Amino acid sequence: MESYKDKLLEAMFPLVDDLLEKYGEFFPLGAAILRDDGIASLATYDGDERPKSDAVIADLKEAIKAGFKKREYKAAVIFYDIYVTHPETNIKSAAVAINYESVGENSGFIFFFPYKFSEDKELSYDPGWYDEVPKELFIEFS
Repeated sequence: MESYKDKLLEAMFPLVDDLLEKYGEFFPLGAAILRDDGIASLATYDGDERPKSDAVIADLKEAIKAGFKKREYKAAVIFYDIYVTHPETNIKSAAVAINYESVGENSGFIFFFPYKFSEDKELSYDPGWYDEVPKELFIEFS
């Protein structure tokens, strides 16, 4: 059985790859597993054509929290473009970061997938890693 994480990554990575290949960057975007196991794409728009990533991420987090509170979502991801230092090599590079949380897990996770472009502008990823983090989206509401 495919995990929620795998299902969300498989659904969203092609879009992220396409945005990176076309524009060299992307604005934060998200997706959620619905109660019927369908996938909903999540995005925000406040009228600003060049919004700050932090503001978009905050808006996506609020949308996910609201969906969870209404019992609409089982799991969710937020994809964002960052620069990160690899924990083993100390090399800083561009990366796709993915904040993942699920109803059935005790922790959240942030996955990092460093990427680069060849001289021919071909996108490739280096081996990634993850950090376990406290949950902030799928928390129990009283």
